[in-house]
Amino acid sequence: FSGKSEELIRRVKRAVIARRTVEVFKPVIDDRYGVEVVRSHDGDSFIARPVRTSAEISSLVGPETTVVGIDGVAYPYYRTKVAAEQVVREGGVPWSILRATQFHDFMEVLLRGFSRMPGVTAVPFRWQFQPVDADEVARRVVEVALGEPAGLLADFGGPEVRTFKSVAESWLEARKARRRLVDLPLPFKFSRQLAEGRLTCPDHREGVITFEQHLTHRYGLS
Repeated sequence: FSGKSEELIRRVKRAVIARRTVEVFKPVIDDRYGVEVVRSHDGDSFIARPVRTSAEISSLVGPETTVVGIDGVAYPYYRTKVAAEQVVREGGVPWSILRATQFHDFMEVLLRGFSRMPGVTAVPFRWQFQPVDADEVARRVVEVALGEPAGLLADFGGPEVRTFKSVAESWLEARKARRRLVDLPLPFKFSRQLAEGRLTCPDHREGVITFEQHLTHRYGLS
């Protein structure tokens, strides 16, 4: 679970509050919570229009629409990412695939998860991430969805590759949290891969907003 639907719903509801016209689309195969609804694991939901292919979206978006939300494929993200992409590639329909690095908000979700022990935040210091602003990725997704199918597109990464240690230090400082930051070495293959930067794309720093700027906006740093 990576929080994609939760983040999508949060942002489209924010757009509705701002009086913007919103349309949300979802794969027709995802009928877990209903045919015309997107629902997150925490129970939040939003009305969505089911589509069979991404090519349908451009013809369905209304002229008055200013925000388009597109929910992910209905599979656990990390375990089946490559398999899901392969289904798209072999589907016989023109396609586009856009990969993005970790949303700023998702980094905070991870940090809260590693901060469950009272007074301590324990993270694997050497893990590498490339945090990116979700709004910047969303704008690129809309461009892709409304354009011609282009196959596998260049990755969309944040402006900085950072260790988990530096990300945690910035987060704790921004929140003025008096917590001890300690290293949490994990002897697993996935941990080594994260430390090697497997989830980063340093040659594609397409995003502009840094994690530091995200923290400043959220927590009002001077």
